[in-house]
Amino acid sequence: DFSHPVYKNISQFNGQVNKMKRNEVINRLKKYSMDTHGETEILKRRLKNCYRKRKLKETGVGENKTPILDYIIIIDYEATCEAHTMDYRHEIIEFPAILMNVSDGSMVSEFRSYCKPIENPKLTRFCTGLTGITQEQVDKAEEFPVVLENFEKWLTSHKLGVKRGFKFAVATDGPWDMRRFLFYQCQMLDMPFPKWAKKWVNLRKLFANFYRRERGNIENMLRHLGLEFEGRQHCGMDDTRNIARIAQRLIKDGCFIDVNEGFSGNEKGKIQEIKPEKNHAPVDFPEPKPVNIKSEEEKRKDVEVREALRKLQLKEDDELAAFYKSINKY
Repeated sequence: DFSHPVYKNISQFNGQVNKMKRNEVINRLKKYSMDTHGETEILKRRLKNCYRKRKLKETGVGENKTPILDYIIIIDYEATCEAHTMDYRHEIIEFPAILMNVSDGSMVSEFRSYCKPIENPKLTRFCTGLTGITQEQVDKAEEFPVVLENFEKWLTSHKLGVKRGFKFAVATDGPWDMRRFLFYQCQMLDMPFPKWAKKWVNLRKLFANFYRRERGNIENMLRHLGLEFEGRQHCGMDDTRNIARIAQRLIKDGCFIDVNEGFSGNEKGKIQEIKPEKNHAPVDFPEPKPVNIKSEEEKRKDVEVREALRKLQLKEDDELAAFYKSINKY
């Protein structure tokens, strides 16, 4: 119910923030002891959320924003790869994970293990150069089934995935870690697909929707937040830690964390978007979006790209459908 006068006050304040210059926004954030890193539009979003929370608390008008999840497990796999090869069968060679408390964004624990590839046991020069993973590291590692078992023991040690345990979900930078790497890894080894991997938090999508930015990679999201990448890109653990930094910022800025993607229940086994319950969505007031007027040439190229992606999607859907029955068995 938005009839309470506080919502009019919040709406008026949002209008004022829209007209503020960067220095004004920063000064207001400092007044509230809030972080001042990030692009101007990010800072405005942060200020609006901060003001809204304060006003609702002052007036006793609360929002139902109790987190559904207790924890998220941030994962960013690295896999075998070869340059310019579309049909290459990837195998996971680094399995990193970070356990994060959703209530405050604190990092609780880390898991990391290299995996010995089976189908392509010798890493390509391209793969080693990209990931920094050496042949010696994978030769000494356990094969994926053992690593997965160790990972699930790690989950159990934190009371995750057990009866009367904490609620959690995997969080990734996009859909590819679950949809592609883990999915095909299990298919290749004729393993059951893990129950915990059937739904996940797509942080890239969440970031774009919350801050109203175009979807971008880890480095782009960090740049929007006024942060720099720490470590080596395409090192699985470093990528995971940087994704965790993004997740921390989302949590502190008031973003509601919940699953937003997963395997659908239809016969084709497609990935579907999962929308959070309405009563858990933060109160917000829509702002006008800029109109992007494209030339005829740009429109033509867009059509070509969409058609190419559609064909790739159909190919992946066929492969997903073949495996989908085995997913539902577990």
